[in-house]
Amino acid sequence: MTGLPCSVLLMALGAVGVIGGVVIATGNQKGTSGPAGYVGLAFMLLLGVVGVFLFLANWANRRARILVDATGLWVENGNQRNVIPWQG
Repeated sequence: MTGLPCSVLLMALGAVGVIGGVVIATGNQKGTSGPAGYVGLAFMLLLGVVGVFLFLANWANRRARILVDATGLWVENGNQRNVIPWQG
C-alpha cells in the first residue's frame, strides 16, 4: 500500500521540475541559473518519470496478494489463485 503514495510523491516532484523548466524556458526566473540548477531540474524530471512507471506498475498489481496457511503458500492476483503446497 505504500507504493501508490510514494509514486504520487515522485510525480509531484516531477511536476515541480516541469514548472521549473517552463519558468527557465520563458525567461521568468529571478537571477541566473547555473549548471547545478539545470542538473536539479533534470533530476526532478527523471524522478517524475520513475513515479509514473511505479504508479502504473502498482496500479496494475493492486489486487495481488500472498497468503499463507496450513495448506501452503497461496499467490493471488485478483482473478486467479494458485497454491504452492508445503512438502511435509
